[in-house]
This record gives sequence, structure tokens and C-alpha cells, in this order.
Amino acid sequence: MDENYKKSYKGFVLWLVLFFAVHIFGAEPLISMVEENYSVYASLSLTLIFLDILTYVIYKTEYIYWYNGMSYDTARKASSGARKEYAHRHLIKFVYASIMWLFYGILKSLTGIKLWVDVLVFCALIIGAALSTITVRLEDN
Repeated sequence: MDENYKKSYKGFVLWLVLFFAVHIFGAEPLISMVEENYSVYASLSLTLIFLDILTYVIYKTEYIYWYNGMSYDTARKASSGARKEYAHRHLIKFVYASIMWLFYGILKSLTGIKLWVDVLVFCALIIGAALSTITVRLEDN
């Protein structure tokens, strides 16, 4: 058990505030200057980037209890290595979703896919990444 492992949601709250602030005040004015067919793609790309940042922060801080289904007590009882491995497996799933989104963006630019397909593909990638984490287990070394 790691006695130095403290429970804190400050980083998560900061991430939430930055996520909404960037989307509302920073990104939306810039995205509005992009061609309409790419504005939704750009906004959803920003969302994926923020999800990747969140999973990376969880990996670096080992605050795996921020994930749904993981209690603070369970996380605290696990070794640092086990927490890192658990967080790393989540991070990889969301990074893969982002890479697939990037390839979709290239395909979109070559074919002119409609924006409603952007939303459909985005939802499928996020739901797929989230569901794929169900099998990730915390295994103490």
C-alpha cells in the first residue's frame, strides 16, 4: 500500500475547465473560420486531443480512480507499477482511436465525406475505445 498516494480531483477539475474554456472561447471562433464541412471534424478532433491529454495525465499521475469502476482504495492498494500499467493500457486504446480518426480525416479530405459521417465515425471510435477498456484489469505485480 502506497501511503504517499493521495486522493485528489484537482487535476480532473482543471482538465474539465480547460476543456470547456478552450472549446467555447478558443476553438469555436477559430473553427468557425474553417469550411463548414471541416468544422465538425475540427471540433471533434479537439475533443479527441483532450481525451488523449486526460488519459496521459492519468498515466503520469497514476490517478486511475478517475476512471469509472476504479475505487480510490483499490488504486491505493495497488503498486505504482500496476497503476501505471493499468493507465497505460487505457491510454493506448484512446491513442489508437485518435490515430484511426486521423486516417479518417485524410480519407475525408480526399473524398469529401459529409459532416454527419464525422459524428457517426467519432461516436463509433469513442464508444469502441471505451468498451475495449472493459477488459483492462488492475493486476498487481
